[in-house]
Amino acid sequence: MKMLMYAFWFKIGGSLFINSIYEFYYRGGDVQGYYGGSEGIYNSIFYNPVYTVKMFFSSSDQYRTFLSSTFGLKRDMIQFVTSRHFLNTPELTAIKMAAIASFACFHTYTTIGIIFALFAFAGSFKLFLLMRQRYPHLTKPILICCFFIPSVIVWGGGVLKDPLTYGGTCFIIYYLYEIFVNRKFKLAYFVYLVLASALVVLIKPYIFMSLTPAVFFFLIFTYVHQIKSKAIFTFLVPFVIVITIGLSFVLVTILKNELGRFSLENIQDTLEDFQTWHEAEAKMSGGSGYTLGEMDFSTTGLLKKIPLAINVTYFRPYIWEARKPIIFLGAVESLLVFFFFIRTLYRAGIRRFFRTMFSDPFTIFCILFALIFGTAVGLSSYNFGALARYKIPGMPFFVFAIYIINDQYQKKKKN
Repeated sequence: MKMLMYAFWFKIGGSLFINSIYEFYYRGGDVQGYYGGSEGIYNSIFYNPVYTVKMFFSSSDQYRTFLSSTFGLKRDMIQFVTSRHFLNTPELTAIKMAAIASFACFHTYTTIGIIFALFAFAGSFKLFLLMRQRYPHLTKPILICCFFIPSVIVWGGGVLKDPLTYGGTCFIIYYLYEIFVNRKFKLAYFVYLVLASALVVLIKPYIFMSLTPAVFFFLIFTYVHQIKSKAIFTFLVPFVIVITIGLSFVLVTILKNELGRFSLENIQDTLEDFQTWHEAEAKMSGGSGYTLGEMDFSTTGLLKKIPLAINVTYFRPYIWEARKPIIFLGAVESLLVFFFFIRTLYRAGIRRFFRTMFSDPFTIFCILFALIFGTAVGLSSYNFGALARYKIPGMPFFVFAIYIINDQYQKKKKN
């Protein structure tokens, strides 16, 4: 309980810190668009509550029209929001979430950031409950993974998209586990699962795409893993892999309209656009960008870059690549994660490392999600500043998987 209180105050502090960074260091940026854009919805309730509902359920074009017939919104803010990318579906969803938070705090910038942080904290708490249920002897490592990873503390708060998608990801995993593993078929759980999934799909569809194969594999493997015959189990594993890929493909195809530019048919063009955008942003921000070498955005070319992309997500920036104080903090975290990973790999050995990983369905889920997600982030960020934000949903799972493998190795060593 004491550690949870520390975690709570760390989360509040992280939100205040990142809000201050954007306010006084970056002098605006994305938070200005989310906060300012939400003011139109918030103000409308004092003029015409019917407009409030219409604005909340409006499309991008409709929202632009609503802002033009503004409710007390300054003209320069209208121009800022409508002239940039804030009316794309992900950004507009974040604006609407900020508007909901505004009604609870009279549209106070700092408090909206704290509310977003508390949403992420609630997701972390659900993830903590799930992990502790499976591994009650690993309470301290679980606390570290869920609440005390620095990048998650900092970027999992503030008026940003990242605390929303991080919290949503944790809620998806928790309620999937409760429904399909613990078999608690409560209507509320299905509703929460749908809402969390919708939030993640609307803001960052690639997180949902990364989760899909990992979740399918985990759920199927959980039941297959109960088979006591090693021969039958080994025989079924290839079928589990094929079924996982098939189900993932079907679901992603069904949701192609919702996934938009992240659908299978658009993903290569999207990655290329992301590279161009973030490289330009890196040059403008003083060279905090990185490269994966010459890029070929064909399927074969992208597959070749997977190891480099995963390395970037979890082990970079290197200390010598940090040119700003906030990037340096991320570099220190990456270095510690790298040392922990290498230490576990060295002590367990490569063969035992992978054997231990495949002995537990949840460990496989953590690794699979972390690797797929890490690939997506590494291939699309191209900017260490963006990377620090984008990678936070994968960090608890990557680090915890290493903890589990290290714990299993210690047990076998004692025996």
